[in-house]
Amino acid sequence: MKKGIHPALKPIHVVYTDGTVLTVPVVSNMQKASIQLDIDIKSHPCWNIDKRSSLSETSSQLQKFKSKFNISYTGK
Repeated sequence: MKKGIHPALKPIHVVYTDGTVLTVPVVSNMQKASIQLDIDIKSHPCWNIDKRSSLSETSSQLQKFKSKFNISYTGK
């Protein structure tokens, strides 16, 4: 493998919503040394069945969607 043709990797810290820190090598011009996630696999409703109840069933957009497509979803 040729030397000097690959960009340098620098470590960046990814901070999950529960405070867990993962260090990954990246090729980037980012000035930040870390990224704080707003939502991750531990807190996203699609991946965590306990968090699914956080979806609002009374949302007007959700009600419009349900009525448009004649959907009656009970959540079970």
